[in-house]
Amino acid sequence: MEEISSQFTPRNNRNKYDFVYILHGSPPPPPPPQSEDYLKEQLDAAKTKLAELNEEYKERQRVHDANEEYKERQRVHDAMFDRIVEQYPMIASALKARQAATDSEGSEASNDQEKKRDVEALLEIMADLTGT
Repeated sequence: MEEISSQFTPRNNRNKYDFVYILHGSPPPPPPPQSEDYLKEQLDAAKTKLAELNEEYKERQRVHDANEEYKERQRVHDAMFDRIVEQYPMIASALKARQAATDSEGSEASNDQEKKRDVEALLEIMADLTGT
């Protein structure tokens, strides 16, 4: 075993990679030259793919911007709702009573549904207050 390993051990830095060269042999031949038509087809395909990716990126950016705009509007509406409730304690107590009544019914609603229900209740309460 030692004889075999000593045959492939580099004796100096100059022969360091000889073993790798022996195992792998010569490098692969260069690829054959490609025709100009083939290269133009490849270029056209790449340009088409790039245009498709750009369109997809623009669409995703538009959707992202719309989502951000929706979130900002939602924050503004939530802030307005909170200000109205803070300014009118009667509305706040009516909302709490209404929420307690719906919670006791055992209905499980998502956060968006709860907000929608609260806004509808707020509008109803405000209509009642202005009507009386």
